Amino acid sequence: AVRNGAGVVAPGNTSGNAIGMLDINGDFAQASTGTLKIELAGTAVAGVDYDQITASRAGFLNGTLDVSLANHYTPQIGDSFEILTAGESLSGVFETLTLPNGFQWDVVYDPVQAPIRVLLEVTALSLIGDFNASGQYDPEDIDMLYAQIPGSSPPANASYDLTGDGSIDQADVDELVLQLMNRRYGDADLDQDIDITDFNSLSSHFDPSGIHLRWNNANFDGDGDVDITDFNTISNNFAPDGYNGNAIPEPSTIVLWLFGSLVAGWMWGATRGLHR
Repeated sequence: AVRNGAGVVAPGNTSGNAIGMLDINGDFAQASTGTLKIELAGTAVAGVDYDQITASRAGFLNGTLDVSLANHYTPQIGDSFEILTAGESLSGVFETLTLPNGFQWDVVYDPVQAPIRVLLEVTALSLIGDFNASGQYDPEDIDMLYAQIPGSSPPANASYDLTGDGSIDQADVDELVLQLMNRRYGDADLDQDIDITDFNSLSSHFDPSGIHLRWNNANFDGDGDVDITDFNTISNNFAPDGYNGNAIPEPSTIVLWLFGSLVAGWMWGATRGLHR
């Protein structure tokens, strides 16, 4: 039996063609902190064109299903992959799904009819760069891409390599924000203007030593904090009347006023902290 408590189960080889099959004489069980990694390179033969797990007895599912594409494979609508089979029973579901970008997927759990199995199906095309599969672009897509930097080479999940250059870096973020989303850095709410609302996001989260701050908190460079670099981004791109993909106008005098307000508020807060 294979019981994945908090690790990663990944069928296949570690080099070359990494597609393979894990044939288990017993149960396969995955806990909430475990991850099953599946690679897809085609639809023809399980274990050759896509990863598969076969368990002679039961499958107990939980945790994360992390699926990626291999060997430059591009799925088509209707493609189906039998990624897991069980000889006797199947219970539970994968609580977290990380699926290739640009497609809509359906995970089908079939615990009754033989063969007992889990199917992964391509149901439609979706937005490239819609990493959270919400059907639209939002700040979380940018955060998810930033979380992949620095990535492995070649990328562990090629869906995030939007430029197709074999790496995940700032160029991919530029591709997502500037080209696919048609937005500009500094637009915290992605409403195609950079105005006082975006500045208020920066002002309320301004913390040069912070961590885990996101795009909608005005962390535009993905470094986890909101600092003078992020302010400069808003300053240089300030466009309260909208930009709609056009060139950014010159910063106005209101930017200087906003900067003064930000610095004064931050210094006041720091001073209060020193007096406590």
